[in-house]
Amino acid sequence: MPEIFHLNGEDEQSIKAFEGKEWIKAQKICNEVLKAMAIFTGQWPHGSFCMVGGVTCDPTKGDVFEALRYLDIVTKFCEEEIFGETIENFLKFDTSIQIMGTKGTLQKTVEVLVSEKFDQIGKSYDRFITLGNNNQKHSAKKSQGTSVMNANLKFVSESLAHSFFVENGYTYSKSAMYKNRYMESGPIARMMIAKDPLIRDLHRRNKDSVLTRVVAKIAEIAHLLQDSKKLLQNIDLNEPSCNFPQVNTKEISAIGIGRCEAARGSLWHRVEIQNGLIKHYDIITPTVWNLGNGDKNEPSVAQKALIGLDTVDKANFVFKAFDVCAVCTTQ
Repeated sequence: MPEIFHLNGEDEQSIKAFEGKEWIKAQKICNEVLKAMAIFTGQWPHGSFCMVGGVTCDPTKGDVFEALRYLDIVTKFCEEEIFGETIENFLKFDTSIQIMGTKGTLQKTVEVLVSEKFDQIGKSYDRFITLGNNNQKHSAKKSQGTSVMNANLKFVSESLAHSFFVENGYTYSKSAMYKNRYMESGPIARMMIAKDPLIRDLHRRNKDSVLTRVVAKIAEIAHLLQDSKKLLQNIDLNEPSCNFPQVNTKEISAIGIGRCEAARGSLWHRVEIQNGLIKHYDIITPTVWNLGNGDKNEPSVAQKALIGLDTVDKANFVFKAFDVCAVCTTQ
């Protein structure tokens, strides 16, 4: 939720865009999101446990109504404080100039980032990937600049070439790659691959700069709020919450792949089962795509974005724009 207030924290004095009161308001609105999620999962970001064959709760009409109430509170905050426009109108924006005609914190942030030349720095490979979800609507795709193509999951791999797992490593993070190349994942990737008009226009003007990356994260919030409301309004409470599989687990020998789009990017799970027992389990977390470890000849996504910066403040800001998660990275 409103990461923009966290991104512009007080540690980057030269590019601070917000005062303490605004940051506190954003923190409070985050709690409303957590309350809505807790209705269905018990906690955030991961539920207390998983349920094979379904979900972990049996929601009622009251639960859905309460979740929609929390969602309305968050939507109102975003419209009044961030976008300076209704969600519906904001989603019609197709040029970055339209942002400057609003009076929200997004407009203020764009103004500050441009004045500090963050529309020119933080550029990486300008190639993106989303692994999508396990359905036909959200399939795996990749993008080189503005050209979008299908992605084949068999080309997803990971590397330990520069990790502490091997000799002479310098980080605990592994690298996630596609066809042995670094690809950026996350909001900017999803928005570019979805051909969002606003982010496409920003990209046309500024490529994969910090400005484009930050605005993509905030613009995606509008899509998520609208989509979440539609999903809640269309839940069929008559459907069973769980269908227990009628199988003898000891007879299962298979390889399974699960993937979905998480906040920071694509999440990948691969499990190999032999006679009902897990033989091998592998996870590629969203952060690993952007934070991986390269070398001088081929730096990772975040490393490439940092090359050539002349101050620590700029480097800190560029790095934080990727919204990396150290906990997930060292899993």
